[in-house]
Amino acid sequence: MSFLKSVAVILISVFFVTSTDAHHINLADLVQTVEKSIVIVQAVPNEQPKPIKNSNPFSQYGQPPAKKPDPAQKDQPTKSGTGFVVEGGIIVTNAHVVEDSKFAYVLFKNQMKRHKVIIKHLDRKADIAVLVPENNQLLVSIAPLSFSTDLLRSGQSVFAIGHPLGFKYTVSTGIISSPSVHLPQDTNPFRRFVQTDTSINQGNSGGPLMNHRGEVVGVNTIIISPGRVGSIGLGFSLRGDYVQRVLNHFRNFGEIKRPRIGIKLGYNQEKERLYVMEIQPNSPASSSGILVGDLILKINADEITLMEHIFNALEQLMPNDDMRVQVSRDGVITTYSVILGDLREFEKKEALKLK
Repeated sequence: MSFLKSVAVILISVFFVTSTDAHHINLADLVQTVEKSIVIVQAVPNEQPKPIKNSNPFSQYGQPPAKKPDPAQKDQPTKSGTGFVVEGGIIVTNAHVVEDSKFAYVLFKNQMKRHKVIIKHLDRKADIAVLVPENNQLLVSIAPLSFSTDLLRSGQSVFAIGHPLGFKYTVSTGIISSPSVHLPQDTNPFRRFVQTDTSINQGNSGGPLMNHRGEVVGVNTIIISPGRVGSIGLGFSLRGDYVQRVLNHFRNFGEIKRPRIGIKLGYNQEKERLYVMEIQPNSPASSSGILVGDLILKINADEITLMEHIFNALEQLMPNDDMRVQVSRDGVITTYSVILGDLREFEKKEALKLK
């Protein structure tokens, strides 16, 4: 029996060693394949730094004048991040990497040459930007990365490739801590993040978070780090399915179309339901028949019990869509029709009022 136990222990040990080694070898091979589709993004600001005026009161007595800008420094990048190639001959990155820039450069693995790219689409609320090479043949030989269509699960192994703090093509590994997170301080309620303990730092922004099939599950965007000390295992990547919807809007409309209802909701603890706290005047909801105090039961066919359910339902809809809202009022259940407004147009009008 002791001999059989010894054999069993040896066999189990060999199994674990072999499995672990295979995992590392496969990941290394996978990284070598996908990193060809990942780029360093270097953004060039709209305005170059201006020369500092010489404030020395003795400058008229032979002190050197203020230095003129060096022509060689014109159109030099001032910030960088990561991006990756997707289908359609485009590069995806975070909007905050290239916002307020007139254009950007990208560099590929093991290449010194920078390639100029145009910022074709950018949405700050989504924090997604689309870059298109000035040379339309640049991406012909580059295999695009694809987005995962699998259900994401906590504990799933993932890895990131990026350029944290200037260290090019750095690979970090971890797991999905939570597959769908809404950050409380986020001003865009439609965004959902994958939370990960994978090390993400400044410079990783815009790069892919990937599964072990080489598919993109998220776009690395934010870290929470008290005292700005860097990664402490609280990284957040925009969910891949959300990013795909953003890209589809860019392709189809040139911008992101967001619907507007015009109601403010609260939570009724006793009824365990969301209810209408406020209806904005001249909003889509104001002429629908919905009243303050109504309990929200359904939007179209989706049952609504959490605020997240509202945003999930709205995310599938467009301005001018006819949305059916089922409510309960004094025990009577009624369904109302709401013709959704355009949030972007509403915000433009509100901004003009402030000028």
